[in-house]
Amino acid sequence: MTTTRQAKHTQAIPRNELLDVLAVARNEQAADLRIDNVKIMNLVSGGYMDGPIVIKHDTIVGFGPEYANHPATKVVDAQGHTAVPGFIDAHMHIESSIMAPQVFESLTLPLGLTTIVCDPHEVINVIGTTGLEWFLRSSAQAYQNQFIQMSSCVPALPNCEINGAEFTVDQMKDYIDSPYVLGLAEMMNFPGVINGDPLVLDKIALFAGLAVDGHAPTVSGRPLDAYIAAGIGNDHECTTKEEALEKLAKGVTVFMREASVARNLDALAPILNEYSSAAICLCTDDITPYDMVHTGHIDAMVRRLIQKHGVKPHLAYRVSSYTTAQHYGLKRLGLIAPGRKADIVLVSDVENVTISKVFVGGKDVSELNLVENAPARLAASNPPTFKSVIREPLREEDFAYEFEVGKKYRAVEVIHDEIITGEEHLTCTGFTADGNPIFDKPAAFLTTVERYGHQVKPAFALVTATGLTRGGLASSVGHDSHNLTAMGATRKDLVDALNAIIATNGGFSAVLDGEVKAHLALPIAGVLSTESAAFVHQTIEQLKAASRECGVFLHDPFMQLSFLPLPVIPKLKLTCNGLFDVTQFKFVPLEVE
Repeated sequence: MTTTRQAKHTQAIPRNELLDVLAVARNEQAADLRIDNVKIMNLVSGGYMDGPIVIKHDTIVGFGPEYANHPATKVVDAQGHTAVPGFIDAHMHIESSIMAPQVFESLTLPLGLTTIVCDPHEVINVIGTTGLEWFLRSSAQAYQNQFIQMSSCVPALPNCEINGAEFTVDQMKDYIDSPYVLGLAEMMNFPGVINGDPLVLDKIALFAGLAVDGHAPTVSGRPLDAYIAAGIGNDHECTTKEEALEKLAKGVTVFMREASVARNLDALAPILNEYSSAAICLCTDDITPYDMVHTGHIDAMVRRLIQKHGVKPHLAYRVSSYTTAQHYGLKRLGLIAPGRKADIVLVSDVENVTISKVFVGGKDVSELNLVENAPARLAASNPPTFKSVIREPLREEDFAYEFEVGKKYRAVEVIHDEIITGEEHLTCTGFTADGNPIFDKPAAFLTTVERYGHQVKPAFALVTATGLTRGGLASSVGHDSHNLTAMGATRKDLVDALNAIIATNGGFSAVLDGEVKAHLALPIAGVLSTESAAFVHQTIEQLKAASRECGVFLHDPFMQLSFLPLPVIPKLKLTCNGLFDVTQFKFVPLEVE
């Protein structure tokens, strides 16, 4: 077993290709590609350098005036645009895009995203190593550098939820030598790390020669010291400047996150300067196709740093590529320099991040026919579309609960654009004509339903701050165990929305007046579509419109809904086993005693 970075994807140039690269550098052989009339952003010492850039196979041979007119099979006129390294997403979950890896690539490579570091723990939580092996097959197909981190917490919180699989340290040993595996994914069980849980420490020790990712929201002081001392190298959960500065000072690389729900870039942007840029990376964590299409990906984060926060372009671009490559030890990525992989983004406007052309491994992305070829490549990867939602159709009586006037009940309070939640106590003040409770504050029903064939009675609670006043929404994406989660104005709305996704082996559904207004099937483990990016985006638009008809005012209602069961993010969450107080690490009853 080897745990060195040297054997990983992109790290070495094959000997036969290296000999050709050397021959081009010696001016004894033609290049495959020469990019003329180009400026090169210097992410190491600042300023710009002159082209052209000369490429052989997937490798940059060199750049500068000495390569002017060097023979090349293909010559591209960059029209005076600026070349920057391909963007790198330091931490993300492809499953949150709702798209298969092949489809994700077709949407994001044209946005300059040439490398991702992905934790596939959504699929692994549902179908175990079957899902992991599919992801690795997909990585081997990809033009995009799709690296995989080994999911550290499957299940996310043992004995708290019911999920579909375990992923043990012994199983991890079978995959650590894969060229696409960079290390251990986000260690969400920070109490286990801090308290020296031997099973947790065994996982960290296994990946000691590779990257070990962190997940420590609000952890500070001596507990943070213990967490870092165990071998954690980064964290993407900072939500305040103060939290990020403490972690930076203690040697943690901070991943600034801008997800579809957890939007932390604005809060953290002030920490970015010439010094800290050596230990800051950009990540999206969980982002939907809607936001990719309407806003962008890492390119959007760079744009926002420059335009809203006045960050110098060189610093913004540095943390979008070079720092991340350095952090993960990816020595051939993140820089336009001799011997580096030719992942290059041409921008006509540096501050607006206006992308004119993208190269991945020296190939022009616009010529790869990614959209047209995605279905065949997906089929060739043998996606796991077998039945994984094993739940009998639900009935209204499954959600029976006797509310009483004058009594107080706990509600999960949604916090807009955050995955943390609050806790509210609502008083029942009466009942509607059809028997639904009325509270002293607007609320809807919330449920999480076990989906793995045990037919456990649904967990039932209340949710506030969503705006929902009629109809219902349901999702088979429910972090991290991916049971079925729904909110509805009535019990019937819950049933209608949930049964719609049970019928399609998972999905998103919005119902109103007994009618399914919008629906997206997710046949891969109940978390991924097999459709094109355009279809997924269009259907999400329909789901958002239907959600607004139900009164929901959340920016991304299904993404926000999917985090309401997650028992490792404060404060009050609803797992399939009941309400869980994350701060106390215990289950609590619906009724306030």
